[in-house]
Formats: sequence, structure tokens, C-alpha cells
Amino acid sequence: MIKVIKYVRKYYIHIVLAAISCATASTTTVVLTDYLKNLVDGSLNNQIWKIILILILGICSNYLVVYMTGYIGASLLKDLRTDCIRSLLKASPGYMNNHSRGDIMERISEDVEGLADYIKGYFKDCLYVPVMVIVYSVYLFSIYPVLAVICLIPLVILVPVNVKYMKPIKLMQFKYNRELGLTNNNIQEAFDGVATIKAYNLQERMQKKYHSALFRLLKISNETDLRQYNLEPISRAIQELPVDIALITGGLLVFKGDITIGVLIAFISILRSLVNPLSMCYQLVVRSQTAIVSIKRVFEVIDIPKERDMVFSDFSDKETAIEFENVSFKYDSDDRNTLDNISFKIIKGQHVAFVGKSGSGKSTILKLIATFLEADKGKIKIYGSDYSELSPEYVRSKIAYVSQDDLLFPLSVEENVRVGNPLADSEKILDAITRAGCDSFKDTILTERGSNLSGGQRQRLAMARALVKDADIYLFDEPTSALDSETERVICKTIENLPKEKTVITVAHKLSTVDGYDCIYTVKGGCL
Repeated sequence: MIKVIKYVRKYYIHIVLAAISCATASTTTVVLTDYLKNLVDGSLNNQIWKIILILILGICSNYLVVYMTGYIGASLLKDLRTDCIRSLLKASPGYMNNHSRGDIMERISEDVEGLADYIKGYFKDCLYVPVMVIVYSVYLFSIYPVLAVICLIPLVILVPVNVKYMKPIKLMQFKYNRELGLTNNNIQEAFDGVATIKAYNLQERMQKKYHSALFRLLKISNETDLRQYNLEPISRAIQELPVDIALITGGLLVFKGDITIGVLIAFISILRSLVNPLSMCYQLVVRSQTAIVSIKRVFEVIDIPKERDMVFSDFSDKETAIEFENVSFKYDSDDRNTLDNISFKIIKGQHVAFVGKSGSGKSTILKLIATFLEADKGKIKIYGSDYSELSPEYVRSKIAYVSQDDLLFPLSVEENVRVGNPLADSEKILDAITRAGCDSFKDTILTERGSNLSGGQRQRLAMARALVKDADIYLFDEPTSALDSETERVICKTIENLPKEKTVITVAHKLSTVDGYDCIYTVKGGCL
């Protein structure tokens, strides 16, 4: 709750104005009802102009309440989504790889949107209802205290009971949101793996998997709805019982001459205004419980552990580009170490390759160098500085990394290359495009993830992006795996012709692609 207050407090002026407007709107309702009482009892004398002014004041107050709460809701939506995206961008790659994308997207979109809708719709009621209860109760007691006590006793009993039975719904709602995130992840898998699904005729299997997830979702939803429906009789009792008591008891008091007809009408009018929001209190509680669940899920995203802050270093060793000292690493899903106590040193300007069977740990070495993973044991150094003393962002500023599946954006080829260096001029961009062999498709506008390019074209485009960065260290993970022999020769020549001071570290299956390298390591069973 403290975290929510931190976001809301910047809008305290709007909240104060909304609260004042709530009190004003409730007071105008009471005053108008009092005028109605006097009118029925025949004691209203030439006060039409006052009634008109009070009506205008009530309308303006209600408008201010709606406007202020709507503004707060829209502003909080912007703030929360901004911080969620900022948190995800600063999260470690390891965290992103270990968590469901569907669940994260559910939190950023549906949970934040639901929270904003709650603030726009029900936050007003959270301010309004307490103010109305106080103002209307005071007026009822001022009219006839004994009748007020008799009519309000059922509310004092039923409203807390209503709220008490709402508590389990919070847990059900949390379970529902979590299951919805997993269900959305199935949709994400279907989009990302559409080619594989069709190639192996997995449509029916994926359909069954999604149907099973929907069935679990429906079951939780039905249980939640059933609990809410069970509260409907209590809600009806809150709405009808006090008014019925007022009609019977008030009628007897009018018959005895203790109160006038005008007093009874005013009393019942204000009592109805009081019980109507209280009868829907369970809905307010349900929405509030849902909002609390959403708040928790959203702040779990905002509170994702972030990578270390930026640290600058005057590198102590200008000649040793990368050094591993007894480094070990194990993925969470593996029983044994992927890399086991490996050590090596790469001198600035060297071209070094890692070869070996699939799954031997070659790509893991590159990911450790690029700080996408953190070593479980040992030290990794760049130019003599330990990675633990540097921020990952700073290390990556020295590195250009070409993976086996680089993300391409739905932009032009030139704009995709510019991602590697936003400050590069057109001449440098075109030079990188030419050196990477992208001339034949340089005028293409890419679709999502570059799906309108061939595998080789996507790989060349990723190469051009790395070249334009002009980094100190280049990491290439199978840079020619999807290329024909002619393009492979062009790319190998491009890598070979990089400036002498540039360090190149390549993972390869084919020795022909790393022919002429200064050093070739064979990775076998997590060892060099």
C-alpha cells in the first residue's frame, strides 16, 4: 500500500479537490431534501432562487468528482505502464528468459488497465461512499434520532458481514489472473511457433492445450462468480430492510403526530440515498479486491531486480580484451555444469574461435561475455576489470553481438542497421550494408521480426548492425550458418578485414569459417 501511496501522492491536490467535491455534492443533496421537507409541510417561502443555486452547485461538484478521479486514473495508468516498461528494459536477460512472456504481458496490459478502470470508476465511490455515509447519517440523526438508530442497526450488522464474505474472492481473483497469464502464454507460443506447429501438424495438440487452459480458467471464473452471487441476498437486504423499517415505523410516528409527512419523506429519501451505495458495497469490495491483486502483480513487475547501475572504469589492462578465470556456469534446468572451471585469455586484436558439438557450451561463453548470463563461480574480466565492478550496460557498450536469432524490427533495412549506432550518418550505414552483403535487399521494408527476409538475409542484416556499432570486441555466434557458400566467403572476408585493433570471438561448427584465426578452442563437456 505504501508503494501505491508513492504514486498517488503526486496527485494529492486532485484527490483533495475530489474529496471536497464529494462532501459538497452530498451536502447539496441533503439541503435539497430539506427544502423538499419544508415544501411538503408548507413552510417553504420564496426560496426558489436558493434551490436553483444549490442545484447548480451540486451539478458542478459531481462534475469535478468525475473529472478529478478520471484524471487521476489516466495519469496513474501512464505512470505505472512507464515504470513497468522501464523495469523490464533494465531487467537482466536471465530474468526475462526464466519468466513467461504471456504472464508479463498480462500484467502490463490487463492488470494495469484494470487498475486504471478501477480508479476511474470505483475510486470515485471509495471517496464518495464514506463522505455520503457521514453526511447522510448526521442528517438522519438530526431529523429523528430514534428512527435513525432503528433503521441503521441492520446496516451496521449486514455491511460488515457482506465485506467479510468477500475476502476469499481476493484469493480467487489472484488465481484467475495468474492462470490468465499462462493462457495468454499459450497464444504467444502459437504465434511464435506457427511454422513448427504446421510443419509437425501440431494444430490439434495446441488446440487441446489451449482448451485445457481455458477450461481451468472457466472453472476459477465460475467459482469466483458463485461466491459473488451468494452475496446478492445480503445486498438486497441492505437495500430493502432499512427502508421497510422506515416506512412502517415512520408511518406509525406520523399517525401518532410525532413527525410530519415532510419529515418522513425527507428521511426515506436520504435513507435510500444512503442504502443504495451500501447495497452495492459488495461490488465495490470485489473491485477493490481485484484492484489489490492487480496492484500486487503490477508491482512485481516494477520491482524486478535491475542490473547494476552504470559504473565507469579506467581499464587496468589495455591489452587483455577478455579473460576467464576458473569460470563455471549451470542453467537452472540442468543437473550438471554447462561450463566447468574454464580459463582462457584473449589478447586485444586477436581472432579467437570456439568450436565443438551442439550443446557443449560454446554459445554460453559468448552470452557470459555479453553479460546476458552471470557466472556461478570464477571471474570474467574485460581489459583487466572484473565484471562484478562494472555495469552490464557499460560492458555491452564495448561489445557488438550477433546471435543466431537477432531481433529485426518492422522498419527499413537502413533503420534496422541504425539500431547498432543511432548516431551513425548515412554514409556509415550504407558502408556497413555493403560490407555485410545486404545491397541486394537494402530498399526492403521489413515485416514483423523480418519474416519477409530469408534466413541468410536476416543474418547479414544482423552482421551489418554489428559492423556499424564499431565496437572494440565482436561476438559472432554461428555468423554463416544460414548463408550460401558465396555469401559465406563475403562475410568471412569482412570479418577478416576488420581493423587490427578489433577483437573477434566466434562460435562455429565449420572449421572453414574460422580458418586463419589466431586461436581455436574446442569445447567438450563444458571444458576447453
